[in-house]
Amino acid sequence: MNQSEITVMHVGSLIDGNEVTGGGRIRHEVRSPYNGELVGLVDFATKEDLEHAIQTAHRVFQQTMKKMPAYQRSEILRKAADALEAQREDFAHLLSREAGKPIRDARGEVGRAVQVLRFAADVAKANDGEPSKWTVRSAEKTESDLPAGIRLEWSPP
Repeated sequence: MNQSEITVMHVGSLIDGNEVTGGGRIRHEVRSPYNGELVGLVDFATKEDLEHAIQTAHRVFQQTMKKMPAYQRSEILRKAADALEAQREDFAHLLSREAGKPIRDARGEVGRAVQVLRFAADVAKANDGEPSKWTVRSAEKTESDLPAGIRLEWSPP
């Protein structure tokens, strides 16, 4: 990625399929801790945005996700992993800029995110959507007895 391709991103909240920005929302500048460069602008969600997002999530779960077979949920996660992997370099450069970290480390984090999505897809498919117990171990912590698909997190060193 060369300097002429670098743009400042402006994002808000994605609620019910629509990006919500502006409208008096608090805008936060994201700057590189390395050189102070403006990387992006983030419009914070309002209380009303949060309520709308919760209502939408509940509606979509009840009307769609709850009825969706496990193999289809697994396929959605696999496609997300594929999409992230296809844009791996772009995400790594953005992460490097916003966190001020070496590109090598940023590439590793994006690769790990792809692995986590693929793992979640496999768990969803393997258990036919039923809760299961599993353990994730990392250098920093161990998470045990979590319902599969509820929370997958990873903090880089």
